[in-house]
Amino acid sequence: MNKEKTHHGSEVTVSIPIDTDELWYAVFGSGWENHEWWSKIVYKGDTAWDKAGKVILSIANPEGDSNGKSRVVTRTLDVQDLKRALSITMAKGYRDACTGRSEWLSFEYDSCEGDAILQVAIFGEVIYG
Repeated sequence: MNKEKTHHGSEVTVSIPIDTDELWYAVFGSGWENHEWWSKIVYKGDTAWDKAGKVILSIANPEGDSNGKSRVVTRTLDVQDLKRALSITMAKGYRDACTGRSEWLSFEYDSCEGDAILQVAIFGEVIYG
């Protein structure tokens, strides 16, 4: 008995070097904080919006007020969280909600792109926008 084998495509992961300050600057300099779901931004220590470090962010909890859950989700993020979020954003094929662009490695983000990366860093997906 002959059986045909079906060959399915496989995935390849490609690593690329990313300058940490460039990614941080692109995300936090994008104007993302103007979206109404963000409620707290505190840069830790010597960190600022234009230099990689740590930041505490609060965002509206989409499940807030149900089953006693808080109205906000608060997380401390660093540049490693942004790198993971960028990777997920690209792997899931997200596009800029404002323009439809998907040029995630341009590092010339508008507010929707910066917002999307931060949402993915916190929720693992884009919830708002």
